[in-house]
Amino acid sequence: MKILNVIKCEFIKNYTLKKIISSLVVLLLSVIVSVELIMGFSFSNDEDSNDYSIAEMMYQSTKKEVEKNPTLENEFYLYYWKLSLEEKVYPVSEPWKNKIVSNVIDLDCKTFIINQLVENPSYSFDLEKSCGNYACVVYKNSLKEIKESKVPLEELKEQYEEEKNSYKRLLEENKYYRYIEYLLEKNEYTEKKNPGVIYDNIDEERITKKEYQKYYQMIVDQKLESFSDYRVQNIFLRMEFYMDTTVYTLKEFTRSNISFNYSNYNSYLRERKVYRKLEKEYTAILDYSILHQKSQDSLLLDTGVFNYVTSKTVADLVLRLGIVILLLVIVTSGGIVSGEHAAKTDKMLLTEPISRAKVILGKFIYLVLHTYILWIAAFLLIYFYAGFRFGFHELLTPKLVYFNGHVIEVNYILHMLLQILICEIPLLPILSIMLLLSVTTFSTVITNFVSMLLSFYSVLVGTFIPTLYSIFGSGTWMKFMEYTPFLYVDQEFMLKSGYTYLRDVGIINVSPLKGIIISIFAVLIALSLTIFLYRKRDIKN
Repeated sequence: MKILNVIKCEFIKNYTLKKIISSLVVLLLSVIVSVELIMGFSFSNDEDSNDYSIAEMMYQSTKKEVEKNPTLENEFYLYYWKLSLEEKVYPVSEPWKNKIVSNVIDLDCKTFIINQLVENPSYSFDLEKSCGNYACVVYKNSLKEIKESKVPLEELKEQYEEEKNSYKRLLEENKYYRYIEYLLEKNEYTEKKNPGVIYDNIDEERITKKEYQKYYQMIVDQKLESFSDYRVQNIFLRMEFYMDTTVYTLKEFTRSNISFNYSNYNSYLRERKVYRKLEKEYTAILDYSILHQKSQDSLLLDTGVFNYVTSKTVADLVLRLGIVILLLVIVTSGGIVSGEHAAKTDKMLLTEPISRAKVILGKFIYLVLHTYILWIAAFLLIYFYAGFRFGFHELLTPKLVYFNGHVIEVNYILHMLLQILICEIPLLPILSIMLLLSVTTFSTVITNFVSMLLSFYSVLVGTFIPTLYSIFGSGTWMKFMEYTPFLYVDQEFMLKSGYTYLRDVGIINVSPLKGIIISIFAVLIALSLTIFLYRKRDIKN
């Protein structure tokens, strides 16, 4: 109970209205900046405007070329870029529509060539002509198709017109599943360069024609009208999702260039093991989300697929605010002992019937609770910010989590409270060192300065592991870092298991559990030393 009184006193002393408002303002600014910067950087897409700029530039340059050299080839290029400009005046937002527009342009270009051949049957286009722009590629492919066709030109032109009208009807209907129906009817859904998808690198050995048909049929059966619908995105993520889990033998590893990315063969095997585990988890979550028509925000690896953004995607960013929370605690509580010494209130505390060890433990528990409360406050701010920005409905749905070989649905808020608690543990060593400095120096300035240096050092170490590895190799320095708590301050990158974590696993042996164990061990050492010194210290005012 005496420890509880110490904790209570710390809350009464530090939770003044001025400090609460100041902390909330700092957290709100951090939330807004982090969301806008990270989301803007990760999900911005300026391809439409870029395409328009390129088309405008090519049209103007080709126009000048036609004035100098008015050949049919150059007139074709001018016609192509003119069509591209006309279609790009109002950039299309959905990829499947972009593909239709591209197909319509190609069909118009083929019609252009047929008209030239009809007017001048003796004219021969130069198929071997070298050209660096995309219009030339369209020209060559179109001419080749026309030349190889056994259909008379007028009849071929009618076929192109009919196909073009079919595409235009699809655009007018503006329903994605109708487009997929068209692809299924034409049996075009397994082509290497799939006209129904925005991807051009689908590995047909990885996914069979039957599987393609199954996934495409889901879109038709559910009558999904928009490509941006999370159900469509889940289906295409599953079709495109691929992680190369190949494991080289020691001999293959030694001979390959990949060996330069790892400290040794065991590091490579360790990273492959984590990779296979993630592949299993991500695949299971995707399959579950498709089967039960659930949105998911758990996939972080770059699959080359357009990812939909949910409110949870934004709210999850609160886990990246660990360093902000840590610095805020340092600023507001760096004088947790030294401040009392300066105010000459520590003697009053020590005259109470409570041991110095309990005083230190009470103050440290306060720091733990204070950090957690600030982080929860940040989560509530980002929760409502995400809700107003992207809608609250998604935030009220369960979180999909892979646990014990199965995908389960858990309460999102409770899940995030647990995640925050886990992410806080690696911050505790720095807080315990801050408490130690406050006891030994009795200087709030020194305590805050050193604690902040350790915080920034932790961030830098975690960020520049590849650079350190290139400098020091796999020697003692890198091994030493594995067993220091500072490497694990940014626990979020491990919990999310993204590229950064996989990269570090391949260099040194890091893991979330290892970070938690080392952090707790470091806290026990720092607290023991703090209690020992505080007991020996004479308090003189």
